[in-house]
Amino acid sequence: MNTFIALSKKEMNQMTKEYKVVWLPIVYILLGLTQPIMMYFLPAILQSMGVRRDYN
Repeated sequence: MNTFIALSKKEMNQMTKEYKVVWLPIVYILLGLTQPIMMYFLPAILQSMGVRRDYN
């Protein structure tokens, strides 16, 4: 268990030095915000590419 705690502290220290604590949540938030927009436009995109809609 001490090894796990030591490695966890090391990883958290490295993540703060590389600013992963900041930019990683920002990336996931942006992906979460753009997914509904993409799903709204997906039928039009597929239709313009000639993909038929054969699902119910």
